[in-house]
Amino acid sequence: KQTHTKWWTGRESFNHPHVKTITTQNFNGTMREVSEAELPLLVAFYDFRSASFKELRQHLEQTGEALANAENGSLGYLGACDATLHTFLARTQAPQMEAGWQENKKGAFKFCRPR
Repeated sequence: KQTHTKWWTGRESFNHPHVKTITTQNFNGTMREVSEAELPLLVAFYDFRSASFKELRQHLEQTGEALANAENGSLGYLGACDATLHTFLARTQAPQMEAGWQENKKGAFKFCRPR
């Protein structure tokens, strides 16, 4: 019996205490929570399969930690949203992601689409 790996399995998500997981379901509640704290929220939309995510993930986690542990108190929050899983949120909050190709050729990687 032959098995095929599906593109949506083996997701690598953020599991870091200083990176808030942003989903379509928790977006509004997270925005209220951040607004009440009167601190900014920077949301990184990512595709867990992309080379850039794999390369930059560590830097995003370090950024979240730096924001939370600034010398004079927290400067804000870093949120992360898997754009391949939460496409509605990515399309409404970061529509420019779908407009930008990483390569200028047919079949190039494009956010929010399986290969």
